[in-house]
Amino acid sequence: MANRLVELIQSAQTSIYVASGHLRSRPVSEALLAAKQANPDLDIKIYLDGQEFIAESTAAIQERDLQSCLDRAGTSISKQEDCMDRGFYFSYAMQEAGIPLKFKYYSYRWHYSYAAQMHHKYIIVDGKTVAMGSYNLSDNAEHNTMENVAIIDGSGYQNIVDQYVANFDSMWNTGEGLYEPLMDRIQNGTGSVPIVFDSMALTC
Repeated sequence: MANRLVELIQSAQTSIYVASGHLRSRPVSEALLAAKQANPDLDIKIYLDGQEFIAESTAAIQERDLQSCLDRAGTSISKQEDCMDRGFYFSYAMQEAGIPLKFKYYSYRWHYSYAAQMHHKYIIVDGKTVAMGSYNLSDNAEHNTMENVAIIDGSGYQNIVDQYVANFDSMWNTGEGLYEPLMDRIQNGTGSVPIVFDSMALTC
């Protein structure tokens, strides 16, 4: 599935919008980075769940761990592939490449029991094609679970593609105006600090 998504990303002429709970697929992530490098004017936007955010320090740790794994792998191709296929967070790399990212945040600390998780899994290319399904953008989805992807071609189903575009635009602006009052409450208010709050889309 990753190969087909890479082909779709490589075909983009004007825009790529990604909505995914995770962004840990190396082939897909590297294709997005390559597309941006090849065409800086390409409109790429990525909307992820908050659990995908990593800081610069965490990104450095995972890079160090990857290099250590590759050093131990030596010349073994299979061991090298095992290193590369491990769950790697690509959100920081996207930020460094100048790709706009937003993360859906809804709690101080993530926990499955109260997570209003961003759980969509789709990619829109040029506003004309949508790849969607149960497939998370992760190596786990590629190798360890049974998933599906359907590709919707706007030449026959543009009304469906348009609905996905509208959905993405709506999510991109989730909770506008909520961040400043929340921070004011945390910094200047009295009493408890909210662990769970109304969902909002935040930048890095």
